[in-house]
Amino acid sequence: MGTTALQALATLRAAADDGRLAALCRRHDVDLVTAFGSAVRVDRAGAEEPAPRDLDVAVRFAGRRGDLVAVVTDLVDLLGLAAVDVMDLGRAGVVARSRALGPAAEPLHEAAPGLHALAQMAALTTEMETERLRRWDLDLLASR
Repeated sequence: MGTTALQALATLRAAADDGRLAALCRRHDVDLVTAFGSAVRVDRAGAEEPAPRDLDVAVRFAGRRGDLVAVVTDLVDLLGLAAVDVMDLGRAGVVARSRALGPAAEPLHEAAPGLHALAQMAALTTEMETERLRRWDLDLLASR
């Protein structure tokens, strides 16, 4: 697989536009997909940053638990890139979830209109509301 992360991002966008991503999501009961991380950042910034080595994708399963391995396998096959890092938003930590859904992320699929916006607001609000508690935890760990 000689595909770069930026080429895989372009393919993922095309798949979102032509329905291939929606079909993949229906097969796996995924209701939300975003791209985030270095590939999105570099693509927006241009050639000023080093080329990303992987493509970060976040998915949210509509049901309680989904088959993340099957989703990763299908995304690798679709994109032609083995270095696809897929985050399950339902199992992700507070900070990771807010990065995957934050303003720098690129929503690519939502099963219903407004789903990304609602998930984004919830993730960012939770991160803000728990910041003090996370800081206290770090202070406690540092004092040991």
